[in-house]
Amino acid sequence: MKKQAIKCKRCGSTVFSRARHDFRWCSCNLVAIDGGNNYTRTAGDPENFKSIQLDIEQTKKELYDDWNTNADKYGLIKGKYVSCPQCGGTGEYFSEMMARYDDHGVKCNRCDGKGIVKDWNKDG
Repeated sequence: MKKQAIKCKRCGSTVFSRARHDFRWCSCNLVAIDGGNNYTRTAGDPENFKSIQLDIEQTKKELYDDWNTNADKYGLIKGKYVSCPQCGGTGEYFSEMMARYDDHGVKCNRCDGKGIVKDWNKDG
């Protein structure tokens, strides 16, 4: 089956929506896709993703059930993780830490986007 998807230019993740109301973010939460097989709606600056078409083996029912039961086996193909431009944090740790937002997008929780790494044991 063919599925409309987007590939994030920051984290390299490919995401597609499994069902009508399945709003899916990429690994770094920069771009998202929604709509399943009914429509395609994207979120995020179009400069930050590339639209692609995937050929997947799963049926519509398998995708719907995956979404409806929160199994989350499908819909996100993780790409390479990127490093923080401020502190240089890399790999899975940095990707997991990219959870805070400000007016400029995602910030690294490790250094708060300032390049100064917080000591979690000392600073709480």
